[in-house]
Amino acid sequence: MLIPLREATQERCGGKAAGLRTLLDAGLPVPEGYCLDTGAYRAALPAALPDPATPLRAVAAACGDLDTALARWEPSSALRDALARACAELGAPLALRSSASCEDQAGHSAAGLFVTTLEVRALPALVAAVRASWASLWQPAAWAALRAWGRSPHDEAMAVVLQRQVRARHSGFAASHDPEQPSRLRIEATCGPPLALAQGTAVPSVLLLPRAGPARAATSGPAPLLAPRILEALRAALLRSEQALGAAVEARTR
Repeated sequence: MLIPLREATQERCGGKAAGLRTLLDAGLPVPEGYCLDTGAYRAALPAALPDPATPLRAVAAACGDLDTALARWEPSSALRDALARACAELGAPLALRSSASCEDQAGHSAAGLFVTTLEVRALPALVAAVRASWASLWQPAAWAALRAWGRSPHDEAMAVVLQRQVRARHSGFAASHDPEQPSRLRIEATCGPPLALAQGTAVPSVLLLPRAGPARAATSGPAPLLAPRILEALRAALLRSEQALGAAVEARTR
């Protein structure tokens, strides 16, 4: 059930893990890790699931028994040992990331829809983070998004990625195509922690870089925080990721 990230497949490990494996195969600097596959999630589900036609206003109540079942999940002794070995190998802190079957697919990314847990330092916290990622597939926001795509949580499965958490000097967002100027890349960066950006308490610098030629950025917002060599490295990584995945890419610190 615990698969090295370099062996992740869409079928067993969901869209995010499969995408990370593709980037690793392309030689991009992705932190090593493991994936707890969808088989573990399916084995943890109770026999009775909520009606797929449940109105959105009633989803939270309908999922009460399911949430309770997932909250009580404990790994087998063999899986617990494997998770402990992965923790020791990767080193703390870890990031536990959702990898649902519907994530990072053509037409929708599901970005921000499911739970990611940072600063995981011990096995009990890791187990709790796995439960939280699984349960997030059944939250009202996920039901609403999936229903808009003509799907439901019943059609999906949730894997969980375990990766060494990298200490970032800067936080932000990067896209291989700026929505307003597709010939440029868009980078939003700040020295504040990722949470500050998410909560709107940090104002990022916005940098637009040409996709080719000298990496000279058009800037708005606070003074730029990123050295030219970092901008060049970010641009190269975005373009290589786009080539490896065959589509425009977005990346953000969490």
